[in-house]
Amino acid sequence: MPKIVLNGVTVDFPFQPYKCQQEYMTKVLECLQQKVNGILESPTGTGKTLCLLCTTLAWREHLRDGISARKIAERAQGELFPDRALSSWGNAAAAAGDPIDSWLSAGPS
Repeated sequence: MPKIVLNGVTVDFPFQPYKCQQEYMTKVLECLQQKVNGILESPTGTGKTLCLLCTTLAWREHLRDGISARKIAERAQGELFPDRALSSWGNAAAAAGDPIDSWLSAGPS
């Protein structure tokens, strides 16, 4: 699958998108990143549903990766778990009751 980078988010798309699809996905990302509602339109048969799904899933993954990276950086600086391997951090945080880490370790719903 081709990977397209739009607004700093890597979107997996099943084929090379048409220009109108790329513009549609860019607008979807703008709405998600700015936390605003959007009204988007495109002619029948232009792949609106596919664009919306691929872009939203990519944004969600990008957001999740950003939160994970931030948490790892915080822990590395504070050395919260100096005696534990990096791979066990998620389990330790979930056991400690950290809601963000519990959500991240649960994976996609």
